Amino acid sequence: FLSFSIVWLFTTVSLYAQDTLVIRDTESLVLVSEHAFYLEDSSNVLSIEDVLKKTQQFRAVNQPVFARPASASSYWIRFTVVNETNEELVLEAGGPFSSWFIDFYRPDSTG
Repeated sequence: FLSFSIVWLFTTVSLYAQDTLVIRDTESLVLVSEHAFYLEDSSNVLSIEDVLKKTQQFRAVNQPVFARPASASSYWIRFTVVNETNEELVLEAGGPFSSWFIDFYRPDSTG
């Protein structure tokens, strides 16, 4: 099984909207996957532009850790964070990723 978890270090969260995390406290850890959405790309050909057009096809993770059986698929994970603290937040991707990699994308002001 491929285990994937994303943990925000030094944060506490509350729900702002259905898929938005509002960080107000810098003292606790938060599992982002509990508020994240995913899209499986079994063809491994989707670009960031393609994924941005498929927002309705994302499914809620709805569990503390995103885990799927090992496969050749790529998984796109989407979440929105609002930082209401004066501190920088640290995102940690945990787990044994000896042969896996993660790219992070942040939309600019035009989306």
